[in-house]
Amino acid sequence: MRIWLNDRTVSLVKHPPSDTGYHRVGSKKEIEELYTDFEANPSRKELVLFGEDYAQCRADLLSLFKIVIAAGGFVKNERNEILFIFRRGHWDLPKGKLNSKKGKAEKKKDAAVREVMEETGIEMIDVVGKKDRTYHIFFEKRQRYLKKTYWYEMRAPSAQVLKPQVEEDITKVVWIPQDALGPVLEKAYPSLLKLFR
Repeated sequence: MRIWLNDRTVSLVKHPPSDTGYHRVGSKKEIEELYTDFEANPSRKELVLFGEDYAQCRADLLSLFKIVIAAGGFVKNERNEILFIFRRGHWDLPKGKLNSKKGKAEKKKDAAVREVMEETGIEMIDVVGKKDRTYHIFFEKRQRYLKKTYWYEMRAPSAQVLKPQVEEDITKVVWIPQDALGPVLEKAYPSLLKLFR
């Protein structure tokens, strides 16, 4: 499991790495102390944790955050171009939090389609598969959040009107050819790079 904090990472591994650049942990207190120290020291780019009981260590690590579940789309058209949004100085893929009605959470796939439609203006979308999940940390009103995003591979025809959702601070929606991704990915969130490997 790899979690992004801006351009820095926290990794929980199932097997100890061959090098010595990791911390062996056995309690929630140890995990919390190591994470808090990492968060407070921006010069540290990586924190790697290993514990004998991976499931318990994962639960202990996740307990440090308020969890937000989101879903989004990795959308390609018939020319194999990828649909990007530009928001707050970064290129991103359309995504957002799951809605809930009467205490029942929206299905992740439905949320992904809804968010793509809302943020980009396109209406004709087919879900064709799943991509990896991503995890990233953000802060709001002094609360520490972990956003777990489920990504879906989608297809959509390019002959649709693209309309950025300006109330969500989206200023551009564009199809980007794959051979032009370099400059775009340089201004994208590092957690997204996993989806392009």
